[in-house]
Amino acid sequence: MTAATQAASLAETLDPGELHSPVATQLDELNALGTPDAIAERMRKLGRRGRCGQSDECVIANHLRAEVADLDLVSVSSLGWSVSSPDYVLIGHGDTPPAVAAFIDRFDRRYYPDLIGSACSPTR
Repeated sequence: MTAATQAASLAETLDPGELHSPVATQLDELNALGTPDAIAERMRKLGRRGRCGQSDECVIANHLRAEVADLDLVSVSSLGWSVSSPDYVLIGHGDTPPAVAAFIDRFDRRYYPDLIGSACSPTR
């Protein structure tokens, strides 16, 4: 089966609720840690890293891909998150919980350099 065929098959079988709920649950679990620093510590313990200013490659997006089965196209910013099918059809979205949003803001400002997996754009 080619990659395109696999992607098409996955897109046909995805139910929006199947990914929305696990993504929201994962974000809620991180938010329950209470502070951006506590979230950073969890990411360190799990070995998660990411790119600053890249909502689809940030630490949280990479964490979600590692924790939620069949999740590939995910984007997380301090404002919200979204999940799309392989052919870029929006499957689920929601607001980013406050502690997670604060973590993303700090990560993008390089407060957690040890979680940076590759070069970040300069801070402004």
